[in-house]
Amino acid sequence: DDSPLAAFLSDRACASLAVANFVWWYLKVGADDTSDEAARSVFAVFRARFAEDLAERAPETYATLRAQEQLVASVLAAQARARQEKGRKDHKQERLRALLADLRFPKLVDERGVPLPLDPDVRVKGLHQPKAAPKMYRSAMYPALVAFERHPAPLDDGP
Repeated sequence: DDSPLAAFLSDRACASLAVANFVWWYLKVGADDTSDEAARSVFAVFRARFAEDLAERAPETYATLRAQEQLVASVLAAQARARQEKGRKDHKQERLRALLADLRFPKLVDERGVPLPLDPDVRVKGLHQPKAAPKMYRSAMYPALVAFERHPAPLDDGP
C-alpha cells in the first residue's frame, strides 16, 4: 500500500508537470544510488509505483518524462563513450561531437519539447549545434558542456 505522502505527491504530480519532473528525478537518483542498497530498493519500488500511476492517470506527463529521461541518458552515454576514447582531449571532444550529432531523440522531444530536469520551466527540443558546440574539459572525468536548443512554446503545466 502507498503511504499518504506517496499518494499526495502522486496526486500533485498528475496535476503539475513541474512537480512530476522533480519527483521523477528525485526517485530516479535515489533508485540509482549504489551507496545504500536498502534505500535504493525502497526508491526503486516507489519509482515504479509512481511511473505506473503517472502512466495511468497522466499519460502525457508520463510520456514527456520518459522522453526527457531518454534525452538525458543519450547525452550521458555519448559523453561516457567519448571519455573512454584513447587519445588527448581534442580527440575525445571530436568523438563526443560525432556521437551527439548521430543521436536520435523521441519524436515528442522535437515536436513538443521536454522540460530541463533542473528547471522544468525551460523546454528543450534537442541539442544546439551538436557537431560544433559541445566541449570537453581536461580532467580525470572529462566533463562536457553541451548546449540545448530551446523549444519556443511555453510549457503547459496542467490545471
